[in-house]
Amino acid sequence: MPDEALTPYELARRVYLTEPCARSFEEDVRLHLQHGYVIARPDAFAMARPVWKDWPYEKLASPWIVAPEGDAWWIWLLAGDLKTAMQWLPDAHRPWVGYERVNVPRWVKRERLVRGMTNDPACGNECTMG
Repeated sequence: MPDEALTPYELARRVYLTEPCARSFEEDVRLHLQHGYVIARPDAFAMARPVWKDWPYEKLASPWIVAPEGDAWWIWLLAGDLKTAMQWLPDAHRPWVGYERVNVPRWVKRERLVRGMTNDPACGNECTMG
């Protein structure tokens, strides 16, 4: 099946088949259902949870550790439409969005990320983070 025909859910699941992961896809979905957020729509799939931006990587990499009053969203995995996924995460007081690339946490101001989603024709709002 060509990539164009894969749903965001299937793209997210594929990450666990192509990259080394500490747990299975199903286990991480369960952990995020228990401790964070899972967004599953035809155009977006995401797992995220509230954290503190200054946490060490070990805490960020532990989906069962959550900071309900934290200053950031940690995007564990995202496939599909970034704008849709971000709309489903409560904004509240969390000015930061973090994600991991090659075991290195990356941080971006939520405001900049949301603004960039509408200005980046190369991405076209279709991204995969994870």
